[in-house]
Amino acid sequence: MASETSGDVPPAPEIEPRGYQLELLAESIRRNIIIALDTGSGKTHVAILRMKHEVERGTKICWFLAPTVTLIDQQRDVIKAAIPVSVGLISGASEPDQWKNASLWKRVLAEHRIIVSTPQILLDALQHGYIDLGKDIGLLVFDEAHHAIAKHPYNEIMQLFYHPIRVQQGGNKNVSELPAILGLTASPIYGGDVEKAFQKIENNLDSTIRSSRLNRKELAKHVHRPSFKYVVYSAADAVGTVPSKNTAALLHVVDNMDIEDDPYVVAMRTQLAKMPPGSPRNRVDQRLSKTLVKKDTFTHKGLRDFARAATEICFELGPWAADWYVAKVLEQAKTIANQHAGVMASWQPPEKKYLLSIISQVNVAHPSGEPQAIMAGLSPKVEALLECLKDEERSFRTQEEAYSGIIFVTRRDSVLALGELLSRLPALTQHFQIGRLLGNSSTFKRHSFLDITRALLKETSTQTLQDFRIGDKNLLVSTAVAEEGLDIQACGSVIRFDPPPNMVAWVQSRGRARRQRSSFVLMLDENAMAQSKFVKWEQMEKDMMNQYNDTSRDDQEPESHEPEDGIQFPIESTGLRTFSVDCVYSTKTSARNHVAFFAYVALYDAGLLNDNLLPLTSVARPDEDGEVEVLLKEIEQRAGTANVPIQMDPWRDYQQVAEKWWYSQVTIEGLPALHMYTRCELPFLSEDEQPVLYIRDRGAVTVSICSASVEVDDEGAIAAAQQYTRRMFAPLYEQRMDAAKLDFCYLFLPIEEGEEELVWRERRQWMQERIQRSESTRMETPERSNADAFGKRFAYPLNIASVRYIERINKPLRFIGWHDGPISSEEAEELQARYDGFADFELSFPLLIAQAMPRRVNFLAPRDKKPDRELPILFHPMYSLVDFVSADDVQFASLLPSLLRFTTIACIVRSMRQSLLSSSSLRDIPFSLLRTALTAPVSQEPTNYQRLETLGDTVLKYIVSVQLFSQYPLWHEGYLSKRKDHAVNNNCLAKEAIRLGLEKWIIRDQFAPRKWRPLYSSDPFVPAKGSRTKKENPQQSTNGEGEQIAEGDEQGMQGVDADGDALNNKSPTQQRPKKRAPRTQELSTKMLADVVESLIGAAFEHGGFDLAIECAKLFDMGLPSWEKIPARVEVAFSRVEPIEDLPPQSTLVEQMLGYTFSRKALLVEALTHASYTGNIQTSSYERLEFLGDSALDMIVTDYLYHAPGKNYAPGQMHIRKEALVNSHLLGFICVNTSMMLEATMPSWDAEAGIRINNDSQRIHLFQCLLHSSSRVLEDQNLTLARYEKSGAQIQAALETDTIYPWAALTSLQAPKFIGDMVESLLGAVYLDSHGNLDAVRNVLRTLGIISLMERIVADEVDVLHPVSRLGIWAIRPDNNLKLEIKMEKADDNISCIISIDGVEEFRDTQKFRGKTSYNEVRFTAAEGAIKKLKVIETEQPADVDEADWGDVPDYD
Repeated sequence: MASETSGDVPPAPEIEPRGYQLELLAESIRRNIIIALDTGSGKTHVAILRMKHEVERGTKICWFLAPTVTLIDQQRDVIKAAIPVSVGLISGASEPDQWKNASLWKRVLAEHRIIVSTPQILLDALQHGYIDLGKDIGLLVFDEAHHAIAKHPYNEIMQLFYHPIRVQQGGNKNVSELPAILGLTASPIYGGDVEKAFQKIENNLDSTIRSSRLNRKELAKHVHRPSFKYVVYSAADAVGTVPSKNTAALLHVVDNMDIEDDPYVVAMRTQLAKMPPGSPRNRVDQRLSKTLVKKDTFTHKGLRDFARAATEICFELGPWAADWYVAKVLEQAKTIANQHAGVMASWQPPEKKYLLSIISQVNVAHPSGEPQAIMAGLSPKVEALLECLKDEERSFRTQEEAYSGIIFVTRRDSVLALGELLSRLPALTQHFQIGRLLGNSSTFKRHSFLDITRALLKETSTQTLQDFRIGDKNLLVSTAVAEEGLDIQACGSVIRFDPPPNMVAWVQSRGRARRQRSSFVLMLDENAMAQSKFVKWEQMEKDMMNQYNDTSRDDQEPESHEPEDGIQFPIESTGLRTFSVDCVYSTKTSARNHVAFFAYVALYDAGLLNDNLLPLTSVARPDEDGEVEVLLKEIEQRAGTANVPIQMDPWRDYQQVAEKWWYSQVTIEGLPALHMYTRCELPFLSEDEQPVLYIRDRGAVTVSICSASVEVDDEGAIAAAQQYTRRMFAPLYEQRMDAAKLDFCYLFLPIEEGEEELVWRERRQWMQERIQRSESTRMETPERSNADAFGKRFAYPLNIASVRYIERINKPLRFIGWHDGPISSEEAEELQARYDGFADFELSFPLLIAQAMPRRVNFLAPRDKKPDRELPILFHPMYSLVDFVSADDVQFASLLPSLLRFTTIACIVRSMRQSLLSSSSLRDIPFSLLRTALTAPVSQEPTNYQRLETLGDTVLKYIVSVQLFSQYPLWHEGYLSKRKDHAVNNNCLAKEAIRLGLEKWIIRDQFAPRKWRPLYSSDPFVPAKGSRTKKENPQQSTNGEGEQIAEGDEQGMQGVDADGDALNNKSPTQQRPKKRAPRTQELSTKMLADVVESLIGAAFEHGGFDLAIECAKLFDMGLPSWEKIPARVEVAFSRVEPIEDLPPQSTLVEQMLGYTFSRKALLVEALTHASYTGNIQTSSYERLEFLGDSALDMIVTDYLYHAPGKNYAPGQMHIRKEALVNSHLLGFICVNTSMMLEATMPSWDAEAGIRINNDSQRIHLFQCLLHSSSRVLEDQNLTLARYEKSGAQIQAALETDTIYPWAALTSLQAPKFIGDMVESLLGAVYLDSHGNLDAVRNVLRTLGIISLMERIVADEVDVLHPVSRLGIWAIRPDNNLKLEIKMEKADDNISCIISIDGVEEFRDTQKFRGKTSYNEVRFTAAEGAIKKLKVIETEQPADVDEADWGDVPDYD
C-alpha cells in the first residue's frame, strides 16, 4: 500500500482573465486610452492582448515604443513569446539613421507585423518620410506614457505627425488614417499639479487616462501595496584619507596626469602648427584652449570619472569594494584596449597606448576574497543593508514564502561592486542567488571609458531577468533600469539603497514589490530629512488615482446599449424572443454584442439561466433532465463485490436436463484416436481454434476435437467406454477416484483396438486367474500384479508403462527397464537401505529401473525445456507392482485433463454464443478471442483477459467519448467527462454484466493438474476456487474442474508427495464432502467490469469499432442511443459553421501540424482558450480536447497492444502509455514544435555599410493560442524561459537516452493548458478528417510522438517513473510494505520524506523556489530511496505486470 501526504502543495491555479484587464482591453479597442495601473497589475499584458487583437484582425503593423534600450529588448522578447507573428526590434545598434533607402523600410514593414523600438527611431523614420503614420501603423503603444511631454520623442511623434492628420480629418478620431493609441503608465504625472499633468498628457496622446472602474475589487486583489520600512544608517565621513589602497593609488596617478601628453592635445598642436593664419586655424586654436581648460579628452575625462566613481564606492560601500572595483576595471581596460572590437573599438591607437601607459602606473593590490577581509572593509551603509537583507529573508521564511527582492542603486558602478561584494559573503549566498542588472546601450557612437564596465557582467540583462522569473536568482542589484516597465514578477521586497530622486521613481520602484505580502525599504542617512517628501508624494499619488477614476473626465460616453426600434419575435412555449435592431453600427461586433446582450437578458427572464447566468441544461432540454441528474451524481470509485451465481459447469448443467450422450472424436498427434462421449454437445471448433498441447521433448502437439453433433444410443459402447475410462485414469488418479463408480461426466474409448491392448488383455486375464486361484500377494488387484511374478511369467517384457513401490503404493512410477546387474557398491548400499525393513530381502537380479512420473501440468501452456530432475531408481521386483496399462493409456491419462479443461472453456464460450450473443454479429467473434476475454487472471490459465481488458478499456472510452461529443453539442467538457466516467465506471459496467448474467460465463476456477480427478455425475455442485460463497469456509479449496476438495484431500493429509498427492490410504468416500445444493458467491465488481471491457476489446480486434460499438450497446451503459462512429462524426462535423476572419497563426499551425483543415473553424476552436474575448465566433478548445484525448489514448494503446514481438502485459502497456500521453510530455511537444517565420532587418556599420540581416523568428506552437489572459501570458513566458534552458537536453534524451527523462520533463513545468492544446488540435484533426485516426497518426508523427513511441518500444527505454517504481516495489507480495511520501516545508526549504512501514528511509531537502520545487524534490527523494533500498537490484520484470496500480502513488 502507498499513501501520500502533501498538504503544502499548492493547487494548480485556474487560468482566468482578470476582469479589470478585460475591461481595459475592451475600452482600448473602443477608443484611445492611457492605462494607469500600479506596477505589477498587468498593463503590459493588456497591451499584448490589444496587439494580438490588432494583428488577428488588421493588416497594418503595431508599433510598440519604450523609452530605453533595456525595455525594448525585454518587451520584444515578451511580445515575441506571446504573439505568433514576426516581431522586429530596431535599436541604435542597427544605426537606422543610415537606412537612407526607402525600400529598406518598406521591406521591414512588409516582413513584420509588430515593431518594437525606442521613440527616436520612429520619429526619425517619420521625419524622413520612410513611414506614413496613418497608412502603415494600425496601433501605436507608448510604454511609460508619462514621458509624453515637452520635447520627448513620444510627444514629438504625436505633435508632428498624429495631430496634423486629425486636424485634416476634422478632429474625428475614428478615421481609418489614424492609428489607435494605447498608453501604459504607473505614474501619469510630472511636476506638482496632478490635474494639469493629466490634461497635458491626455492632450498630447489624444487619449483618456483610465484605470478599472467596474472591477476595482478584483484589481485590489492583484495590486498589493507593500509595507513601508525605513533603515537608518550612520553616514560615512567622506573627508580625509581614502581608506582604499587601490583608490588612493589611482587618485595619485590621475592627479599627476599632464593634459599636454594626451594624444588628442598633441594632435591638435601638430595640426595647429601646420595651419596658416585664418578662421580654420582660429577654430582649432579655440578647441584646443577649451580642451586644456576643461581637460575633457576621452582619456583624461574617463580616468577622472573612474577615480570619482572609485572614491564614491569607497565611502558608500567600503574599502574592499573600492579595491575590487579599481582592480577589476584596470584589468578589463588592459584587456579591451588590445581588442579590435568592443567599447574601445572607435578609440585611436595613440589614445589606447596613452591610456595603457597611465593605468600601468597604478600600483594595484588585489583584495583578499576571504569573508573576514570583506566584512572588515564594509561601510556602515552596507552593514545596515546586510542586516536588512537577513531580516527580510527571515521574515519571508517565517511566512513560508520564498524570498525575492531588488536592491535599487543609483550608480551603475556601485551596482557592480555591491553585487560582487554580496555574492562573496557565505552568510548571504546560502539564502540569496544574486544577479546584477544594468541598462543597455546600443550605438556605434564613441563610448566613454567607464563603458568598459558593462563587460564585467557575465550574463545579459535578459538572462538575468529570466533567471529571476524562474527562481534561479532571488535577489537583483539594479540601477533605475528595473524601475520602469521591466516585467519582473513575484518580487516581494524592494530596498532603495539610494533614495528615489522624484515621485515617478518612488512610485515605479515601490511598485516592484508586488507580491501579496511585500515590503518597500528605504535606506536613509541619519541626517536626511526625506520623510516629508515621501508624505507629499503619497498624497500626490492619491490625487492622481482620484483623477483617473473620475468618470466626468471622459470625453466620450459609451455607446448606448438600447436597441432602437428593435423587433421582437416571441416564442409562446418558452417566452424566448429573438432580437434584431434597425440602427446602424460601425462594426459587426458592436451590433452582435447589442443583440446578444438583450437576448441573454431575455433568457434570464424566461428562467433559462440561473443566478450565475449559466444555462440550466435540464430546463432548456427537458429530455436531458435525467442525463444531467445522472452526471451530477458522485461516481462510486471503490471496488466492491456482488453476490452472483457460480460459474457454469457444462458437464453437469446439461445432465440435469438430459440423459443422452453426444459423440465426438479426439485425435492427439502421435497417439491413437479416441471416441469421446459427453452429456453436452461439444462446440464446433475450426482448425485454427483447436487446442495445442505443449509436451516436453515433443514440443507443440496438434490436437483435433471433432464434434459430430450425433447422439449415441449404443449401450454396449457406453459400457465399454466407462470401463476403459476408469482403467485409463486409475493408475494416475485412483487415490482421488471411487473405484465403485462409473458415472463419469465424459467417457473415452479407443476407436481401434491395437496390438498392445490384446497383450494387456491377456495379462489382465492371467492376473484374474491368479486371484481366482488365491495366488495373489499383498496389494495385487485385477489391474496390477507383483513385478517379480509378472516378470517371470512374461519373460520380463519391456512394454511396461507404470510400476509402483509397495511402500508408496499411491505413487505411480514410470518404467525404464530391467537391470541384469552387476550394480555399484553405492547402488547396493542404497538398495539395502531402502529394503532395510524387509527381513526376507536378498539382492537378486534382474532389478526394476523406474523414474518418477513427469509432473502433472497444464499442457495447454507452453513449457520450458528444463530436463527432468528425477534420476532413475533401482527397485527389487519382489517389492514392486506392475500396472496393467499401456504406454498410450498413461499418456492419455496425463494429457486428457488438459484437453478436458480446454473443452470446459469451449463449452462455456459456446453457451454464451448461443444465448447472450446469439442475436448479433458478436457471435462471429473467434473462439480464441472470446476464450481470452472470459478468462480471469485468478484462473491461472495460460492466457487471460488482462491485455484485452486494457485494449477494451481504451476502446470503450474512445467510442463513448465520440457518442457523447456528438449527442450533446451544448455540453461543456466537464459535463462530457463526468458523463463518460459514469458510463465506463466499474460499478456501472458490473451492474450491466449482472443484468445480462455474464458472471456465469466468467472462467475463474483454477485448473490444478496435480489435484485433478475425473468428474462424476453424482459429485456435489460447488463453486470455483478463489471465489468465496455464501456461508462457506474460506479455507476450503477446489480441484481444477470446480470440485470442492475436503480438508483431508489437501494439507490435512498425513503426508504429501512432491506432486502434492496424498500418501495416506483414506477411501474416496471418506475424503469427499457431502453433496450440497448450488450456491451463489461474492464476485469482485472489478472482475465483472473487466470482462465487459475485454469483450469490447475482443469485438474491436475482430470487427473494429463497429463491432465494439455493437458490444457496448449490448451492455447499454445508460447512453440514450448508440450509433456507428462515422455517423456520429458526420453529425458533429455538420454542426461546424464556416468562419470568416481567420487569425494569422492558423496558417502557421497548419504548417507545423502538416495538416490542412477543410473546416478552418475547427482549427480556430482548437486554438481558442476559454479566456479569449476577441471577435472570432467559436467556442473554446475544451470539447475538442476531450475528443482529442480519447483519440490519442486510442492510437497509443492500439500501437502498444499490437507492438510486434512484444505482447506487453497490461502493466507494461500502462507505464509506456503514461510516458507518451502525460501532460509533461505533451507540454514539451507543444513548446518544442515550431517553425521559422522568415524576416530580415537592416543594419549598418562603417566598414560594410548596409547589411540585410536575418531576422527570422521561431514561432512555437503554444504561442498560437488565442487567449485574453494575463495569467496565460505569464505561464507561457515562464515555460518558454525554462524550455530555452533545458529544451535541447530534453529533446536529446527523448531521442537517444535509454532512460525516460522524467526529471527534465517535470522541471519544465509546462502548465496543463499547453498540453491540452495538443489534444484539442488532435481532436480538431480527427473531426475535420471525418473520424480518420490515420490522419491523427500522421499529425502525431509530425509532432514526434509516433517516432518517440516507436523508439520506446524498439529500444526498450526504461519509462518507469521513480515514484511508481518505488510504489510497485513496496506492494510486491514478498514485501507488502506501506509506503508513505510526505512533503514538508520549513524555512526556505522543501523536503520530501519517504517512509516504509512508518520508518523514515530517505529524506531530500532543497531550496524552495515555487511549485516546481515540489515535483523536483519528490523525484530526487524517490531516486535516493530506490538506491538506498536497492530496489532496482531486486525488481523482477513481472513486478510491473502484477502491480495493482490503484495502490501505486501517482508520479505527478
